[in-house]
Amino acid sequence: MDHLIAVISASCALFSLGALCLAYRAFSAVTRLERKFDHFDGNARLVWDTALWQHARTEALLKGEEPPRHPSDTRTG
Repeated sequence: MDHLIAVISASCALFSLGALCLAYRAFSAVTRLERKFDHFDGNARLVWDTALWQHARTEALLKGEEPPRHPSDTRTG
């Protein structure tokens, strides 16, 4: 009977360890996916800001005004 309890305990421990490994792998995959989408979102935001800047720049030039600076231009003055 003691042997059976030891086998069941070992099986439960191995099952728990396997479940933890799977949970870690799933978490890692989600984290990698989030990083990939963050990179995509950053690029998409830059493209969108550039498109808005181009439109505002064109409007200002047509009106004879000074065009706005690009959003990524961090110079002061």
